[in-house]
Amino acid sequence: MRRKPNPSKPNSSSQNLRKSAMALVQNAWIALSDANRAAWNTYASTFPRAPKHNPSANFNGFNYFTFYNLVRSRHSTGITTDPSGVQRTFSFDSTSITSELGVLTWRPDVTISGGNWIAFLKASRQTTLSAFAKPNKLRDVFSRDDIASFDVAITSSYEDLFGAIPVESDFIFIQETWLNKGNGQVFSNPIARVQIEV
Repeated sequence: MRRKPNPSKPNSSSQNLRKSAMALVQNAWIALSDANRAAWNTYASTFPRAPKHNPSANFNGFNYFTFYNLVRSRHSTGITTDPSGVQRTFSFDSTSITSELGVLTWRPDVTISGGNWIAFLKASRQTTLSAFAKPNKLRDVFSRDDIASFDVAITSSYEDLFGAIPVESDFIFIQETWLNKGNGQVFSNPIARVQIEV
């Protein structure tokens, strides 16, 4: 029998982080009490959500637990074992990225019904109008739960990642994610191409 060769290209650090996060979340599900598993299944049936690639189905308790906690583990906010708490509503209305006098600013326009939220923004380096979005090219440029306003300066973090900030009329890809600290809800926008404004 021929042995399967080892991969010639090892996993990247981001792949290793994702694998570690998945293992952490799966082990946390296994360790849940029966009552907490039942609570997640009840939560899933009360608040149906369709998976992105299978709109005719709905999340079960394990899917919800995994979906919420992968985001939480990626940003070191801990595993939430119980989905109790008031179900909040959230809608993405619009968003913009502006570049003016060397300052890059994220301006999300969202409607939130309440709760304590953590905001995350991922972005790419400058791109073109015809380029395709590649999730592995986006990097975390902002995450914080003490936002005083919806004008968030991201200049230094963007420069640290990509070397230079985009200017007016440049294009970048972004993805916004909002996490409710109270009950673990996660709302995430699809990756979108935005044009830098002034």
